[in-house]
Amino acid sequence: IKNTTNLFIIFKMKKLLAIIVLSLYFITSSQADDIKDFQIEGISVGDSLLKHFPESEIKRFFNYDNLPSDMKFRIAEVTRDETKKKFNIYDSLQFSYKPNDKNYILYRIGGLIFCDSNKECLNLKEELLQDITSIFKSTRPQNSTVKHPDDKSGKSTVEISRIITANNGVVAVKFFNWSNKVEWKKHIRVSINTDEVNKWSNNNYGAK
Repeated sequence: IKNTTNLFIIFKMKKLLAIIVLSLYFITSSQADDIKDFQIEGISVGDSLLKHFPESEIKRFFNYDNLPSDMKFRIAEVTRDETKKKFNIYDSLQFSYKPNDKNYILYRIGGLIFCDSNKECLNLKEELLQDITSIFKSTRPQNSTVKHPDDKSGKSTVEISRIITANNGVVAVKFFNWSNKVEWKKHIRVSINTDEVNKWSNNNYGAK
């Protein structure tokens, strides 16, 4: 029997002058570290994206096909303003699936929350990480900081905390600290990754 558990993260958004409660929803089973049991906005790794969005809408999602990669996987993204599906928590969702797969089976799903300052982002990352690691009590996060290759100035970094699960997957919480040299917004990203897509991204997306 699967039970739904809510992880509540409370942080102050200065621009709203209010307390917002965020929930990271997941489903636990007898093996809590099976990544297929975790959900972001009700979507799990291994799902067909067609269960959640019509194909006509999926084809309009923004993608990163123009960036260097061997295109083993397509990375597609949609914001809450671009879809009829209601997002309860995240500002944007990101998916990885194989480009020629007509079923759009998901190998990665990520949820993005935008923030206005480093302090806000870091506080949120810490709260999220504390709640996630409370599930994986026997596993310590692997922490690292890297420069993001898409910022040629070298001033954008990604602070990464990864939890390697027992079932060939990775749950990660990342702070994308974009510099003012690029157009993208600072954000926290929670992602659920299969081992296959994780190795692909760690290998420079297969680009030569």
